[in-house]
Formats: sequence, structure tokens, C-alpha cells
Amino acid sequence: MADFNCPASNYRRRLSPDELDFSVEPQAPTFTPEDLAQLNAWHEDEAREQAKEEERCRAVEARNAQWTETWPNHCRQCGGWGATGTGSTWADPGDSSDPCDALPETTCHRCGEDGLDEDGNGPCTRCGWNFDDGLQEF
Repeated sequence: MADFNCPASNYRRRLSPDELDFSVEPQAPTFTPEDLAQLNAWHEDEAREQAKEEERCRAVEARNAQWTETWPNHCRQCGGWGATGTGSTWADPGDSSDPCDALPETTCHRCGEDGLDEDGNGPCTRCGWNFDDGLQEF
């Protein structure tokens, strides 16, 4: 027995097998050519966006590899930026940034050398860094 619900009322009763129509085959959804064109365009847009994002990630990876090769002694905690932000990124510490305390105050976060003044301010006398350069995040 199958349940029968009448949407227009609260009436509900069980149908007997004789009352069920098993001759109706379920139909796959049909799409118009316009529907298919719109769906294909959406997928093409998604593929283009994904390709752009992958290219951007490759560029960031290449830039970071070159930067790390140039500055192998950079601070690993802040990525060479000299500041860390709560819930933000190295490259954009936002309003809630705190000075990175992983290195002594006079040590530059980019070159790792003793080149900042006694208060930890730049520019670095060794590499010229002044809290304006570091690893990029994805």
C-alpha cells in the first residue's frame, strides 16, 4: 500500500496496488538549447576563473621562491613583514597588527641582520627594509 496525500486537504489514505499506475516511467529533465547554452557559459566562466586563480597562485609561489632565495634569513613567524595581525594576513595585517616579537628588536625581519634602531624601527641599515616587504600569502 502506498500513501496518497491530497495537497488541498488533510485527507490521507493508503492506495491499494490496483489503484497505483506503474505504467508511467520517470522522465529525465529536458533542457532547451537556451538552457544548455546558459549552463555551458556558466561552466566556461567557472573554468576561466579557476585558471586565473591557478595562474595567480603560481605567480605568488614564484615570487615567494625568488624572495626566499634573496632573503633566506627572513623571520619565519611574520614572513618578513615585521608584524602579525589577528585574523589577517602577513601582507595585510589590517588594523589589529602587532609587532612580531620572534626576533630581537634590532634584528631586521627581512634580512635577519642587526640593522634596525634600538626601538626596532627602520629602515634597516643592511638591506633598506622598512616594514614594506615580505612573503605574499595566497
